[in-house]
Amino acid sequence: MILAIPTLFLHAALAAPGHYSPAEVTENSKLFLEAAETAGAIFRDREDKSGAVATALLEYEEALDLLGGRAPPEERDRLKKIREHYQREHAVVQAFVSVVSDDFEATFEDALRRAVGDLGSGAVECTSRIPVGRQLPGLPLRMQDNPECVGEDLNVALARTLDADPRLQATVEGILSIAWPDIAIPTDSKPPIGAGDRALSLRTLVVTIAGDDLADIRRHDEDQRLPFHVAIEGEAPAEELRSLLDDARRVSEQTAAARADRARPILSAAEERLEKWHRKGEPATAWCTNPPLLGGCAIPDATADLVPRLAADRKLQKAARR
Repeated sequence: MILAIPTLFLHAALAAPGHYSPAEVTENSKLFLEAAETAGAIFRDREDKSGAVATALLEYEEALDLLGGRAPPEERDRLKKIREHYQREHAVVQAFVSVVSDDFEATFEDALRRAVGDLGSGAVECTSRIPVGRQLPGLPLRMQDNPECVGEDLNVALARTLDADPRLQATVEGILSIAWPDIAIPTDSKPPIGAGDRALSLRTLVVTIAGDDLADIRRHDEDQRLPFHVAIEGEAPAEELRSLLDDARRVSEQTAAARADRARPILSAAEERLEKWHRKGEPATAWCTNPPLLGGCAIPDATADLVPRLAADRKLQKAARR
C-alpha cells in the first residue's frame, strides 16, 4: 500500500498554468506501474496457457488426421470436447481482461480528473513529446518537444498526487484482488493406437520426415478458411455463416485426407521397420496421438530414441521424397 502524503505543497508548486498528458502521468505513476505489472503477470500466464493448449489441440488434430481411418472415433470425440471447453474458457478470460482493462482505465481517469481539478491552475492536456519527420525503416522514430505545450510540465507532480490518493489506492487494490478465470489443461493419459509396450509419437515422426509438406497442407487449410474468419469478424448474416460453415467442414475433410495421404507411405515403412526390430527382441511399439501437454499415452514414450533411427532408414527416406 502506498501511504497518503500531504498535497498542500503541490498546490503551491503547481499554481501556475501548465500541461499534462494522461499517458505520461501514468508512465510516472508508481501505483499504476505496479498495478499494471501485477495484472500483466497474470495475463501473461493465462496467455501462455491458452497458447500452449491451442497448439496442443492443433497437434492432436493433425496426429489423428495423419492416422486416417485408423483414428479411433472416441479420440475424435475427445478432441472436440477439449476444444469446445478450451474455447469457452478462452472467451471468459478475454472478456475478464477487457473488463479489468476498462476498470483500470476508468479508475485512473477519474483520479486524474480529481487531481487536475484540485490544481485550479487552468492546466491543459498536451503531449509533451511528438514525432518529427518521416519514420525510416530500421531507425527509431525521432521525437521533439511539442511547441504547443506551454507552461510547467505537470506530469511527474500529478503522478505523485495519484500515488498518494487513498481512494485510488483502495479501488486499485479491489480490482487486483478479484480472482482471475483460468485455462484448465486436461492431462489424462490415453491408450496408444495399437498394441505395444512403448509409444511413438506419430506426428513427431511424420513432421521429422515430411515437415515441409505438412506445413504446406496447414497453410492451404488456413487460406481456405479465411473467408469464414472474415465473415465472422464482419458479423455476416446467419444464413451466410451457415453456408460458410458447410464450406469449413469440407475444408476439414480435405485437409484430413491430404494429411493421411502424405503419412500413409511413411507409416507403412515405419511399421515394417518397427516390426522387424520387435522380431529381433525390441519392445513392440504403438502409435501415440495424444500430445504430451494433454497427458500423452499410458505407456513409456520412446519417441526421442526411435525417431532418429527411423528417420535414418532408407525406406522412410524414400517415402519422404514422394
